[in-house]
Amino acid sequence: MTDDMAIQRNDPFPVFSCGRMLHCFAVTRNGPVRFPLASDAGDLPVPAGNDLDIAGLGSLEQSCVSVGLYFENGVLTFTHTSSGLLHLVCAADSDLEHQGEPWERALRADPSYEPSFAYDEPPSPAGDMRVTSTDAGVVEITAGVYQIQVSESDIALRIQDLRDGHTLLATRSDVFTSRRSRIGMEFTIDRDERVFGAGERMGFLDKRGKRYLNWNTDDPFIRETTDPLYQSIPFFVRWQPGGRSVGIFHDYPGVSWMDFDSSGNDSIRLHQAEERMSLFLCAGPSLADVIGQYTSLTGTGMLPPKWALGFHQSRYSYRTEAEVLELVAGFRKRNIALDAVYLDIHYMDEYRVFTWDRDAFPDPATMIERLAAEGVRVITIVDPGVKADSDYHVYRDGLARDVFARRSSGEVYHGEVWPGRAVFPDFTAERAREFWADHHKSLLGAGVSGIWNDMNEPADFSGDELDRITFTPPLDVVFEGEGRPKGHMHYHNAYALKMAEATHAAFEKHRPGERPFLLTRAGYAGVQKYAAIWNGDIDSSWHHLAQSIPMFLNMGVSGLPFVGSDIGGFQSDATPELYARWMQFAVFTPYMRAHSAVDTGPHEPWCFGSAVEEVARESINLRYRLLPYIYSVFAGSAETGLPVMSPMVLHWPHDERCAAMWDQFMFGPSLMVAPVVYPDQRKRLVVFPEGSWYDFYSGEQIQGPAEKVAEAPLERIPVYARGGSVIPMQRVVAHSGDSVTEIELHCFPASDDSESSFVLHEDDGITRVDADGYEYRRTSLSMRGRELVIECPEGRYQSAVTEFVVYCAGVQVGRYPADGNRIVVDV
Repeated sequence: MTDDMAIQRNDPFPVFSCGRMLHCFAVTRNGPVRFPLASDAGDLPVPAGNDLDIAGLGSLEQSCVSVGLYFENGVLTFTHTSSGLLHLVCAADSDLEHQGEPWERALRADPSYEPSFAYDEPPSPAGDMRVTSTDAGVVEITAGVYQIQVSESDIALRIQDLRDGHTLLATRSDVFTSRRSRIGMEFTIDRDERVFGAGERMGFLDKRGKRYLNWNTDDPFIRETTDPLYQSIPFFVRWQPGGRSVGIFHDYPGVSWMDFDSSGNDSIRLHQAEERMSLFLCAGPSLADVIGQYTSLTGTGMLPPKWALGFHQSRYSYRTEAEVLELVAGFRKRNIALDAVYLDIHYMDEYRVFTWDRDAFPDPATMIERLAAEGVRVITIVDPGVKADSDYHVYRDGLARDVFARRSSGEVYHGEVWPGRAVFPDFTAERAREFWADHHKSLLGAGVSGIWNDMNEPADFSGDELDRITFTPPLDVVFEGEGRPKGHMHYHNAYALKMAEATHAAFEKHRPGERPFLLTRAGYAGVQKYAAIWNGDIDSSWHHLAQSIPMFLNMGVSGLPFVGSDIGGFQSDATPELYARWMQFAVFTPYMRAHSAVDTGPHEPWCFGSAVEEVARESINLRYRLLPYIYSVFAGSAETGLPVMSPMVLHWPHDERCAAMWDQFMFGPSLMVAPVVYPDQRKRLVVFPEGSWYDFYSGEQIQGPAEKVAEAPLERIPVYARGGSVIPMQRVVAHSGDSVTEIELHCFPASDDSESSFVLHEDDGITRVDADGYEYRRTSLSMRGRELVIECPEGRYQSAVTEFVVYCAGVQVGRYPADGNRIVVDV
């Protein structure tokens, strides 16, 4: 690795400026138009045959598709998308292939010129941009809610929201900077702003004052300062008191850096290892608006199969069929609900992907069928490394189809992972994704219900075990990049995303019409369309339990709704108390799985003594009782992009206390959770925002804003229902497939006459929502004061539910037929 190719955690910011502004081009539906600047001296060439060139300063009345500013050392283009985002592309001159006239080079910075991995189709332009140039030397562009101003003298950029005059982005001087084949942008941040999002990071909720590297990294030694981690999501939100929010998505799948005012000079710096920077601006104005705008580009999380929201048990590893069957029998004998069991790498034949160890698992299909009769599904791990073995059919097929990544010299790259010498599919090539999807038949055809992608940063044992950012294939490995071949440094973070896409395609091929379940360790923006995410090899420690809360909240802000952790921690042995508290917390995380490392003691729910076993049983029971609520929240998230587990500030943007709150959160719109994250803690402070609140267990009412020291015995953690909410629940079941005929509607009246509603979503839990024949039923449940209204349902799904049982703060009010008629109940 040369010095120029090295990846440094704290890379110096580029210092070479974009230089003087030379030209402005407005791209109309009829082609590019040169727009005059105050500094223009003499005539400049214009596109042949274009009669829209403007003779003097003024305004271009025709609406434009995009606007480009050409500088001495590069180009900046603006495009307003039909979904309301503003797309900025900065390109250094060395990246523009010095050919043609200035406008031709400017067009090469247009969004359509460089493919993105974060979204399926390029965002369509709104075509409503207008340009004005003034004698004072300011180019002014308006588009939708955006007003853009670029000064010719100091090359400063300012973007404001026309609705309220709020400054969305402003630089002090040069729009962009460039140096050593890298490009960057620096813009100001107000003194009272906070930063949320930025994907999977350690630390508190507010990320201001931190500097982060985007480079997916397999690091099992995670500490408070560890960065980077497995996921790289270069999206963040600038939030001001009162809730005014602005989102910025830095769409680059290679190595990049985000500096959120670590120097204390009220600035944010972004830069990357390539001379073309793509940014999307989300104008908000609220945090919820920003998340919705971002996920309108990169995709919302899919509605998972219902069984994926139940309790899952894993270990590295359950090594034999007999052990797996005994495990499931242990859950059923102890009346502990279970929906899935995981097989780690030892189920394979010497770690060859898409194979079974026939000594340990002689008849996988029959074993899976027996487990299915118990309502338990099987999920198998699949790593990207393919054993380099000429007797191995997957390896031979991959060579024949030319799907493995190559070095710049042309030979197939060979690294080392669990099977030893191995090769890596180039998932940025369509043929490699097709190859990968094809070979899942050996798993999905045997009845496997879900796929677990691990080691997909990608990790490579050939790297430096002590410097984990190099624990990956070398930088001279080249990926095809959907027809734009580049080195590993430029596409590294997209590897897991494209692997997830290939796995998703495997379900479409081998399980058409069935909702996929995929779990991934690594990813990039857009991975939420395909997979759930867990936060990797965390420790069995109170610290990592606590850190999981703000990490998941920021991941939710970053568009990742389906997140969770290994209950009890992966590394080392959990204490009984830690396991109990982690299990209670996990009830209210989107993804709920227990998992532990190969060298740890048993981590099943009954392995920590009878008292903790009872805590685990009751916690899991609560999860299953809440399934109608959880499933409905996921259905809403799949439409809006909003997180399932969300920070308090999302709901109470005017409450300053919520802006810093990292150890309380909302689970869906109606439940506030205050986990216990310290040993021997039997009480904890709970902060209540405005409105009425109810103790979820006792029904005691608290009026906010308030603070209270809540009881937290080992048997439970503080949970509160929001006043005005209706929470649908069901009886305890052994697994999510058990049929229920009653839905309990738990009502918690607001202290005033404010109106709120919740949509109960029902379907068969497995059919893809975009498949022919998919049917659903959605029932609106609204509260106004003490009146509950159950509206006539929408949709044709024939639910097994025949009765609603209505409760008010835990007290039964009555039973009502679920016959599709409108019901009004005074609670």
